[in-house]
Amino acid sequence: PQESRFAFIYRMFGAKPAEAANAEPATRAAQSAKPAGQTPSAHDRTVSDYLNSTSGGVRTLQRDRVLQTFLEKLEAGRIRNSLLIEVTFTSFTPEKAALIANTLVETYLEDQIDAKTGANKLATKLLDEKITDLRKKLSGAEQRAEKFKAENDLFDENGRLILDAQLARHMEAMVKATSVASETSARYHQLRAMLKNGNNAETVQDVLKSETVRAFREELARAVRKQAELQTRYGPRHPSIKQANADVAKATAAINDEVSAIVKNLGNEVQVANFRKSQLEMELQIIKDRIAATKGKTWRLEELNRDVETSKKLYEDLLARRKQTRQTLGLQFPDSRIVQRASVPLTPSGPKRKQFVILAIIGGFAFAFGGAFLFEVLRPGFDGAEETEKQLAVQQVGSLPDLGDAGEADPLRAARWILAEPRSLYSEAVRSVQHAVQARMPGGVLLLASSLAGEGRTTLASNLATQYAISGQRTLLIDGDLRYGRLSNVLGIAQRPGLVDIVSGTATPSDAILRDGGTSLHVLGAFSGRPPEASPTELLSARVTADLIATLRNHFDVIIIDAPPVLPVADTRILSDFADAILMVVRWRQTARLFVKQALRTFGPNEGKVLGIIMSRVEKSEYLAGIGLDGKSAPKAKDREVA
Repeated sequence: PQESRFAFIYRMFGAKPAEAANAEPATRAAQSAKPAGQTPSAHDRTVSDYLNSTSGGVRTLQRDRVLQTFLEKLEAGRIRNSLLIEVTFTSFTPEKAALIANTLVETYLEDQIDAKTGANKLATKLLDEKITDLRKKLSGAEQRAEKFKAENDLFDENGRLILDAQLARHMEAMVKATSVASETSARYHQLRAMLKNGNNAETVQDVLKSETVRAFREELARAVRKQAELQTRYGPRHPSIKQANADVAKATAAINDEVSAIVKNLGNEVQVANFRKSQLEMELQIIKDRIAATKGKTWRLEELNRDVETSKKLYEDLLARRKQTRQTLGLQFPDSRIVQRASVPLTPSGPKRKQFVILAIIGGFAFAFGGAFLFEVLRPGFDGAEETEKQLAVQQVGSLPDLGDAGEADPLRAARWILAEPRSLYSEAVRSVQHAVQARMPGGVLLLASSLAGEGRTTLASNLATQYAISGQRTLLIDGDLRYGRLSNVLGIAQRPGLVDIVSGTATPSDAILRDGGTSLHVLGAFSGRPPEASPTELLSARVTADLIATLRNHFDVIIIDAPPVLPVADTRILSDFADAILMVVRWRQTARLFVKQALRTFGPNEGKVLGIIMSRVEKSEYLAGIGLDGKSAPKAKDREVA
């Protein structure tokens, strides 16, 4: 930026940009830009005065001029395909050039460090302000959360939700009660099933654990042993045997009574366990209902806790960031570094004499070639037959004198000049052209073309066709300009059907071709009414056009086509495909040579059909001199007589 460049300049001369208006005296400013031990020169003091001056008027203008001159000598840009920036300063003193370039770069690096330090300080200040705000927000969030918990009595002394703790305890008790009820019920039903089926219930765990059953079983065992001993000595009717049997039955009955009591106790335990389970289920449902009722409060509390956690996280992050920023406050380095310092140049950088000489030579050649090109383009056209044949490598068949004001005032008379003025110079020239062409092309299709409009092509086509008709040959004159119909307008047949109508299928050749009763000349116009909407190039390129020309060849000895200019449009290039020979009409001293050459090249493969050049609108004196007559001795009565 322009301001940055000014900042470098101010600092180089010993003053900061913001203090430029109140800079130190010129002597100290100049000394800051020079190495130690050197005294400021008068020139340096003058420059410093300009830079540090705050007075208006002339001083301000002089200071701006000094800055502008300084910036004009300073160049800084990136070296191609690299990240290097090259700083160049031009001065008449080599030492000053190196000093200023190095000072600017050093100032730039210092400015980068100052900018980073300032940004760090500003960031630290902003972080302190932000931390203070976050501390207040965090404290407020924590207070709101604690107040909400205290008002709604949702937590116990350990900081847990009361209902959640109750739910956990009841869930645990519920699991235990369910387990006890299931186990007791299983044991009870197992014992009853064994008793019902007549199985020995004494093997059940609850029976085995009974001390009473164990005592009865021991008594039964003693009675059974005693019974067995007595049976070995006495018969079944012995009183001792009967007493022993009575003791066994009594012990067995006692065991059965105790088992029944155990079964009854198990049944009572089952009822108690189921009742306890039902009570816990009711209490658990009550707790769940209370939790559902306080769900909104819980969500609100969770939201408050999230605010507290978020504020705490931001607060801790900013604290860490501030600590990091303060630690790196004194460790600032510039993003750039000096790769190579500017050394005092040993040779001047300018003026570059060799380069100036080369540029002068190149400029001289360019000026010479440019002048030759302009002379070639701006020079009037061809002057004589020798020059024409040398430049174009095409023979000049003939030349036509200029009809002057008479031809421009009455175009119809000019188009039939050979009939109106049969003994004039122009009529004789047309007859000469007819003989020259007939010698090279006895019959067929002859195309008359020109590079540009206004070269006398239409006038020559009409008079040449009339001359062919007068000489007894069956001749057809075709207006090939399907854009403007110049020949049709001149002959007054613009409203009659023409070539476009035949190609479009709206007319037949017998309807469109007219016959001149005086000369037996047949004429085919361009179009009837307005120009065709279709492109003339497309109409001429159509197959029906080629078939029409082939058909007309069988009915006429000579067909002369008045074609439009070659360079502006492509119609003539298409018509050249139908022609047996081409006559190029060139206006004397007017048509540029470059245009004629370009027009001939435009014919492409049909360039070989060009019979020659017709030089038109030649001045009368030049024409007479060209045919060997002196213009002063020639007849002057409208050139009716030819010497």
